[in-house]
Amino acid sequence: MSDHAERFAENLRRLRRRAGISAEELAGRAGINRSHVGNIENGRTEPRLGTLIRLIGALGTTPDEILDGITWRPGGKDEGR
Repeated sequence: MSDHAERFAENLRRLRRRAGISAEELAGRAGINRSHVGNIENGRTEPRLGTLIRLIGALGTTPDEILDGITWRPGGKDEGR
């Protein structure tokens, strides 16, 4: 699992819990499959842009919040923490 995927998974779970909704409800709101939400929350997959936008909208959050702590530097190691 990449640092990015792990950090994104942590952010997604935190924001979903803050919203007080289940992963199933998040999937319904975002119009994506429940198992896909589970795979993202467990860091097994990273969302594509369209899915990212849907998750942001479904959670009523911002890109800054969902991407908190995720950085990248040219020529450097991927960082997610």
